Amino acid sequence: MKKPTKRKKSTQAIRRIGELLRDVLDSFGWYGIETPALAEGPAHAAMPGGEEQADEENQNEENGNEEDEEEDEDEEEEDYEPAQYYFDPTDVQVAVDEAISQIINEGLIEEFTDPKDPPELADIFAVLFGESSEIKQQIEYFEELISGYEDRAHIDDLKEAHGILESVVEKISSKTPKK
Repeated sequence: MKKPTKRKKSTQAIRRIGELLRDVLDSFGWYGIETPALAEGPAHAAMPGGEEQADEENQNEENGNEEDEEEDEDEEEEDYEPAQYYFDPTDVQVAVDEAISQIINEGLIEEFTDPKDPPELADIFAVLFGESSEIKQQIEYFEELISGYEDRAHIDDLKEAHGILESVVEKISSKTPKK
């Protein structure tokens, strides 16, 4: 009789963790990475690197401002190129830490109750889905991608991490109790 109760509680915990991880997905917005449903809105076109910037560049070329444009590009490359491709992933890491803290505070997983010794996200998924589960391995890879190298993460790694987390959230949000 304990098993069905535990399964029901685990299903509720899984759903709640999915909700908390949606906030982590939102934290990728600081890097210009959004979920596809959100990226289609009008705010996306106004984002740096969005359609408006491309339109301005096309107009500059058509207006014959090539000389000024080359000077501007040289200045932009010096000032913005590193920031364009590499970011400090702290915002995502903090969002993950906040989600883990909330999981502990809400007592969603009995194995993790000490806020002074928080688990890794992969440890939480190992308890919920098993040590060798595919979803746990995805979360390990997600954590590796957001850890960056010397406090810097490439935008492609952040995009991949976002995609992985989005996939995991979708999977665990669709989990329903079986029988």
